[in-house]
Amino acid sequence: MAMVEQSMLGVGIYSPGEAARYMRADKNRFRRWIYGRKNSAPVFDPEIPRVDTQELVTFLDFAQALSIQDIRLNIGVPLQRIRQAYEAARHDYGLDYPFAVKHGIFVFGDLSVPKNCHLGVYPEGESQDPDSLGSRCVQLTGKNKDNLLIFQIVQKFSKRLAFSTKGLADEYLAFEKHGYRILMQPDCRFGKPYIEGLVYEAETLSEAAKNEGGVTRASDLYEVPKNAVKAAIAYMQELDTPPPSIQPKKISV
Repeated sequence: MAMVEQSMLGVGIYSPGEAARYMRADKNRFRRWIYGRKNSAPVFDPEIPRVDTQELVTFLDFAQALSIQDIRLNIGVPLQRIRQAYEAARHDYGLDYPFAVKHGIFVFGDLSVPKNCHLGVYPEGESQDPDSLGSRCVQLTGKNKDNLLIFQIVQKFSKRLAFSTKGLADEYLAFEKHGYRILMQPDCRFGKPYIEGLVYEAETLSEAAKNEGGVTRASDLYEVPKNAVKAAIAYMQELDTPPPSIQPKKISV
């Protein structure tokens, strides 16, 4: 594993359990999305294939799972339809990470009726400004696959992701409180959540407050503002709360 991590510097490396915790997803659900089960395929393919018992998740895997969780929590589009969209975006439009690109996957249709919703993506060369009335995306699933759609009927997701100049996700706003933001970036601290503007991971400051006698003591030891420690504590407490539940919805595809 050490050799793999060395070769993947700058992409963010997590265990499936870590990634699921950071996105506040059920661990088994997350593993189902990325590795599938005996009788079902994964929703998307991991950047680093699983070898025997070695399972490594990258930041782009994390970003794609975030988009899928948003779609599932907010709309309830079934996993098999999301998988169809993933395959079509990759094979028909050359997007290696369709759920982790700027203005990538969209959901359209009657959002209150998941079985009537489909997914789309911006085709290469189309407008990349989602606020433009002339923006269009291509339908990836359903009877009208490959049709162009007007942006006004589309719902976008993963609003806390930021993107590089190449259009791939490279930052996630994990938490914001007490005047501090906690970020995850693939090329910073192996992708672990850290306090923006400081050199410390959120977990480090939270554990310091727990083990060293409180917020003031941790602030003094690490020479950071008290509010930074408070933000770290609040974030770690949020990670320890139960993840939101998703009720599976089955439809014909």
